Amino acid sequence: MQIVTHLIDWEEAQERAGAGTLAELLYGEDLEDEDWEEEEEDEDLDDEEAASNGLWTDSYTVYSDIADAYRAMRAELPDNVRRHTDRFFNALISKDPLMELEGVKLTDGWLVTLTPQTAEELSNLADEINFKDFKRAFTAKCPRDSKTRLAEYAEPADPNRVFDLVVLPYLQSWTELLSQAADQEKGVLVSVV
Repeated sequence: MQIVTHLIDWEEAQERAGAGTLAELLYGEDLEDEDWEEEEEDEDLDDEEAASNGLWTDSYTVYSDIADAYRAMRAELPDNVRRHTDRFFNALISKDPLMELEGVKLTDGWLVTLTPQTAEELSNLADEINFKDFKRAFTAKCPRDSKTRLAEYAEPADPNRVFDLVVLPYLQSWTELLSQAADQEKGVLVSVV
C-alpha cells in the first residue's frame, strides 16, 4: 500500500466530499482542476523520493512502524516534550489519525485530513520539536520487528542506523509537508492506495 498526499483548497474539498466526488477529482480526469494542487515533486529528489508524493517514502509499512515505535517509546520522553509530540503523532502518524473532512473515512482509504488551520498549527508545533532527541528512546524502545522492517528502507540497510536513515528523514518530510500547506493556506489530504 502507498501513501499519497495532496495539498487542497478546503472549501472545494468539503464540496467534493459532500457530493461524493473527492476521489474522482484526486485520481480521475479532473486532476487538472486549477483549484486543486497535488503535491508537486521536487526535481532534486531521486526516483524513490519523488514517488512518495511529498513524504520521504510512500510506504504504509514505514508509516505504521513509526506509529508503533512512537507508542512504545513515548513514555521515555519528558512530560513537557511528550505533550507536543503526542499532539503531532496522534494527529498524523497513529492508528487513529485526525480526520477533519466530513464525509470521508479511514475505512475508505483516507488516512489523514487536516484543515488549513490545523496544518498550520501542526507545522508550528513541529518547529518546536527536536526530533533528533528521540534517538535514544527510539533505540531503546522500538519493537524489534519494526526496526527490522524499517531497516529495509535504509541505505545501506543497517538496523543500527534506522533512526538516522529512515525515521528522522520521514518525520522531517511530514514537517515540510505541513509547512508547505501552511505557507499556501491549504488543507492536507493523505490517502492510502
